[in-house]
Amino acid sequence: MWIEVFRTGNHTDKNGIAHSYDAETLKKITVNYNERVNNHPNLKSQVIKDHLKGSKSLGLVNELRLNGDKLLADIEVSDNETMKSISEGKLKNVSIGINENNLDHISFLESELPAVEGLLPIDATADDSILQKNVGVNYQKENVKKEFKKFIEDKSQDSKLLSLPGSELAVKIVDGISGLEDEEFENITTMLRSFIEDLSKNYLLSEYSANSNPSEFNYNYNPINSNPNRLMLHYEILREMKSNPNISYEQAMLKIID
Repeated sequence: MWIEVFRTGNHTDKNGIAHSYDAETLKKITVNYNERVNNHPNLKSQVIKDHLKGSKSLGLVNELRLNGDKLLADIEVSDNETMKSISEGKLKNVSIGINENNLDHISFLESELPAVEGLLPIDATADDSILQKNVGVNYQKENVKKEFKKFIEDKSQDSKLLSLPGSELAVKIVDGISGLEDEEFENITTMLRSFIEDLSKNYLLSEYSANSNPSEFNYNYNPINSNPNRLMLHYEILREMKSNPNISYEQAMLKIID
């Protein structure tokens, strides 16, 4: 679920130290985190309670996104009691831990007051329909990206068609074109899927062999009922191959007829 977790402005942390955060700073935090998670999914930041590091993890942060002067987080809550508290409106306030423009964690505040004012309460933004209307998250495009990522994972695991770098590159290509209009984005993504599907066809996975030394090949030619001109050409080709042992029969023929 998407929730508002931070915004631009001057904010004072729990130690009484004031910090100023502009749109560029929030952009750096967003880019740094999303790149980290894309490259290393196991390094997602945790959702905890009251900034108590080392306490039970309540969930993970999947992605960050800017919406005007607000920083949003797509969080996945794994703790059932926490989800129940959110649905009952008992957990409303949120805070984040930042370390040099890097998101360290997101905290649900139960006994502390938030340092940042003006954010929607957790239970208000937990409703996807409210988020889509008020925040403008493009769920259609996000679903296409998630489906493509799942498709790539299946291809790389089942058929071993794609290496790990190749799989990551395919996902990055789709991320790179996500700024296109919805229809164009979906069309290009579909074409890329079709191209990768075609690579898995059997005719492209067949093995082929070739003689590494053309001079070792036995080019026997039956002279019975053969065309005399062709037979003469055949012998000339063999002589050419004897003089140039590294060329093939076809290369020798082309050299002669040229």
